[in-house]
Amino acid sequence: MDALRNIVVALATMSESQLREARHKVEGMSGDRHAKELVLNLIDVYIHVGEDPQRRAKAAAACLLAIDEVEKSRGSGGSSGTPSPVKRSGCASVLILLIAIAAGAWLCF
Repeated sequence: MDALRNIVVALATMSESQLREARHKVEGMSGDRHAKELVLNLIDVYIHVGEDPQRRAKAAAACLLAIDEVEKSRGSGGSSGTPSPVKRSGCASVLILLIAIAAGAWLCF
């Protein structure tokens, strides 16, 4: 989840043109479909919010809070290092929360 936090913060500091370029690059990537969709949704949130620093900060804070809530709800999991079903569903939970945040951004901003 730390990597996801870093992505949230990094995207929050990008200009709209950088976000659009990043979106184009992410669209061309292969790999985990859910992770790709998550990053694309984050980029879309920041593009929609615009370049106003206060609005960007609010969106980033909401995303970081969503990540924290997912971590709290899934608990620490096992210590064996193998992904449990709960850990695997964590990414999906974050995705659902971020989609909700994106929808809220459309309504509130």
